[in-house]
Amino acid sequence: MPKFLPHLILSASLLALASAARADDAASEAEIVVTATIDRYAPRTLAATRTDTPALEVPFSVDTVGAALIADRGLVTITDALRTVSGTNPVGGIGGFNTRFRLRGFVAQNNLRNGYRQGVAWPVTEVQNIERIEVLKGPASMLYGRLEPGGAINIVTKQPDVARNFGSAGLMVDEDGLLRGTADLNLALGTGIGLRVNGVWENGEGFRDAVANETRYIAPAIAFQPGDRTRIVIEGEWLDRDGVFDRGFAAAPGLLNLMTGLPPERFLGDPADNFRNETRTITARLTHEFSDDVLLRVGGGWGRGDARGAYFFPVAGGGTIPLLTAGGILNRRNQITIDREDDASAQVDLVVKARTGGIAHTLLLSADWSENRGFSTINRATVNAPVNIFAPVGGALYSPTTARIVDSRARADGLGALAQLETAWTPWLRTTAGLRVERSRARFTDNITGVTGRTEDTAVTPRLGLTLLPGNGFALFANWGRSFNPETSTRPLVDRAIALPSLGEQFEAGARWESADGLLRASASWFRITKTNVRVAEPAPSQADRQSGEQRSQGIEIDLALQPVKGLAFEAAYAFTDAEVTADRTLLGRQLNQVPRHAASLWARGDLTRRLGLGVGATIVDARFIDPANSFRLPGFARFDGAVYWQPVDALQLQLNLINISDEQYFENGNTNNNFYPGQPRTIRASAMVRF
Repeated sequence: MPKFLPHLILSASLLALASAARADDAASEAEIVVTATIDRYAPRTLAATRTDTPALEVPFSVDTVGAALIADRGLVTITDALRTVSGTNPVGGIGGFNTRFRLRGFVAQNNLRNGYRQGVAWPVTEVQNIERIEVLKGPASMLYGRLEPGGAINIVTKQPDVARNFGSAGLMVDEDGLLRGTADLNLALGTGIGLRVNGVWENGEGFRDAVANETRYIAPAIAFQPGDRTRIVIEGEWLDRDGVFDRGFAAAPGLLNLMTGLPPERFLGDPADNFRNETRTITARLTHEFSDDVLLRVGGGWGRGDARGAYFFPVAGGGTIPLLTAGGILNRRNQITIDREDDASAQVDLVVKARTGGIAHTLLLSADWSENRGFSTINRATVNAPVNIFAPVGGALYSPTTARIVDSRARADGLGALAQLETAWTPWLRTTAGLRVERSRARFTDNITGVTGRTEDTAVTPRLGLTLLPGNGFALFANWGRSFNPETSTRPLVDRAIALPSLGEQFEAGARWESADGLLRASASWFRITKTNVRVAEPAPSQADRQSGEQRSQGIEIDLALQPVKGLAFEAAYAFTDAEVTADRTLLGRQLNQVPRHAASLWARGDLTRRLGLGVGATIVDARFIDPANSFRLPGFARFDGAVYWQPVDALQLQLNLINISDEQYFENGNTNNNFYPGQPRTIRASAMVRF
């Protein structure tokens, strides 16, 4: 019997009891305060088309995580929030500060914010100001420009309300030392003006020894609504996070078992290691309806991300000093990193609805501009500072960081225009056709080698979609699309002077079903993505590459959102992903790193009474490789979580979350530097929320 089966049986039993209890109470209760509704777990989305198209009719795959689901699970990171989305996997970031994601096997390099590009390398990842997270799967370049072919992540922030006053304040603690305070205040200032401010202060020690972080965040937003058809929103965000730099565990050929056998709390850096990132953004958007059929959106923004750290970094010393010895000696060198990235963008959309005879059309015309520039430096010491992984001792001496190993500058900009036409030919046939033309430029300099590069490309990215609506809430859909992403590496090429952008192409087909009341939703899709113009390293000792590589990802994704009875709601997802290298000199046939073949998630919430509820969930992830060469394989895991909700009065909600109920020792993710991170052990987390 699989070891996680008893937990699944227990979860199902608890929810069945919740459903029965709730059904018994329904006859005597006129009002439900603690309510699990489908809207909590399947809110609307506009990311797939940028038009107000009903979700059933959209011929593309898009999943949404709402604020209610994030709150119910007691989550404080986007990483955990996106575990509920099929085909989405975290990739270890820098020292635990900047986690990225793979969508359908490919890294999502540029997140979107409220439908606009946000190219800052250190994006705002605080969940307090998130209304929902939209994940558009497959090539999104037709709508959003230069992107990887796996998809795009759009963060939709909380918006001011000009008509009413409300607010909330929350406090969260856990047994590892987390202390997190949050606030959300909305003021209707009269005459169509609303102000909303979200803030966070967090002091979190976490479960890792000596690892503590402090987060300060504030997000003011003001809305002007002079009439029913015009709205202006100006938003700002400031995130300041500093703490101990954590590289997790280090893998070495043949010695991975040494690390996987360590307790998850073991820290292999030094308590004096530090890292800080600060991100500031400001955006402005205007929406105006000329009529019921003509809509104008204009917006733009600016952001800056700064990062600086001084810490010990696990590294081998050439051919004589290994990364890790069989006796458990991990070699490290201290280094200093400094990064800065600036991003600016502007976008204008015109949406026009019209009819020709009995045929309905929705036309989107859009133009956008974006620019990103930044620099990065890394200075590393030449002296090793080893540590015994079985008995680490802090207080290692820092050596002068005299060796500069990274010193680079880059700048990229793009100017694009697109047209998209959605047509309802009959009550059962819908098509979507879009075409984007973009001119992109990239310039980069390696100040150490003196190598400079410049690329300039004009890319045409089409997208086609078809939806069949046979009735009874069913929809069949298929789509084809392409993506592009300019090349920014400074490594020289032997097959061309100027690098070509990487190109992606997807074929997808799927089905959806939605009940008449919208309380039961299900979708399943098959996809195949091919990425070409991938850099391939020449055999040693060459320092050059070829653009002859190819990667392919294909799979099946299933998503469910249902409320079978009142007071009981489920959210479930499953993905099978086969992602491998299909053309390369040395990596042919290797699986893409950080992509499990199987992954599933479940969360369910049931109401026992009008003021008491239960939540149970599971996250199941197959084994996956850390590195491109498939030298290190992390084992699969199954994590089970639970929650209890109690609302003693209408304005107060108390919540208890139990994370990793079975205390499973697992590994969350890794990165291409052969580092990987242990997952959170069993943890009790308590929170209180007051609404006013």
